[in-house]
Order: sequence, then C-alpha cells, then structure tokens
Amino acid sequence: LKWIQESNPQFDISLYKQVSQSIEIERTGYFNEQSTLIDMKREHQVYLAQAPERWFLNDSLKPVQIVIVTSKNTKDAYQTGEENDIDLFEKKPKETAEVTKGK
Repeated sequence: LKWIQESNPQFDISLYKQVSQSIEIERTGYFNEQSTLIDMKREHQVYLAQAPERWFLNDSLKPVQIVIVTSKNTKDAYQTGEENDIDLFEKKPKETAEVTKGK
C-alpha cells in the first residue's frame, strides 16, 4: 500500500494549458488547409475563364470539387445567425439509466 501511495503521479494543472495550446495549433492548421483548398478552387475557376484557356480547356476540364468539412451545428448557426451552447457530454435520460441498472 505504501508503494502505491509513493508512485501515485500528481496531476499538474499546467497540462490543461498545454492541451489547449495543442488544440489551438491543430485548429489553425486545419483552417489553413481549408483556406488553401478554397483558394485553389478559385484559381482553377479563374484559369478556366481566361482566354485562350477557356477556348481549349473549358469543355474538357471540369471545375474542381472540394468538400468543406463542417457540422450540423455550424450550418444551423449560419442559417439562423445564432449559436447555442453545445452539450459535449450528453446525459442519459433517467428512464434509460434506471432500466440499465435493473438488468
């Protein structure tokens, strides 16, 4: 029992700061990648619309299709102009929890 008490690691609150910084860095990288895709699509459309490229390539090349990753909540926020709180940890209804305990 003494060995368990001595080797029990202590949680440092500064880890939260490191995790939040890491998340922010990844979000920024993701945003940059999405912006790059949008720019590439725009440049391709401009290229196909210019003369003489459009005379020769407009029929043979199709516009670039990109997929912008988003969520239902984001789409709803853009449509309504309102963003509501998101529940990250949804709670089970009491009925379901009670039935689960009974089994």
